[in-house]
Amino acid sequence: MSPVTPAVTISIAAPPGGGKTTLSRLLAAKLGDVPILHFDDYEAFTHRGPAEVEAWLSRGAPIGEIAAPGFAEELARLRRSGARHVVVDAPVGRAHPATAAMIDVLIFLDTPLDIALARVIHHQASLAAQSTAPAAARDFTSWLEGYLRNYAGFMRRTYDVQRATVMPQADLVLDGTLTPERLVELALPFIVERTP
Repeated sequence: MSPVTPAVTISIAAPPGGGKTTLSRLLAAKLGDVPILHFDDYEAFTHRGPAEVEAWLSRGAPIGEIAAPGFAEELARLRRSGARHVVVDAPVGRAHPATAAMIDVLIFLDTPLDIALARVIHHQASLAAQSTAPAAARDFTSWLEGYLRNYAGFMRRTYDVQRATVMPQADLVLDGTLTPERLVELALPFIVERTP
């Protein structure tokens, strides 16, 4: 039996609201409905309290401390699955030591943080507006108050860390304000050139 050629791994990185999930989904479809691995399904970092995140930032924000149990193992499995490509939706790119060597193409969406913030708030507002739950508006207002407080307090700094550590390692940096369709048009030829 001949060994399976590892899938080409394409990692899409951006801040929350930066467009990585949308681009991951569109690229996976264009590449033939290939598997997508979402870092958010594994990471535990966003469940930490503000004091823990502040302490992490004061230690220099080591990306290796962002726990994602099972993420590296699942990526390794998908690379051996026989798929030609695997798309990884993850904010950490090659800065995450456990999976850095498995990433063949890293695309960073350079999205202005005000635009990314507006997208996150718009998404949550849309969900609240569509909800039939009696407390939807109150729950959204409560979420928004906490989110903006934490954004001003420490979250913005984590996105600055991401830009400083992940973006320089990218093979392709794209303007995150472009339409998803335009991003696909720019990313796809770049990926195809690097696919054996």
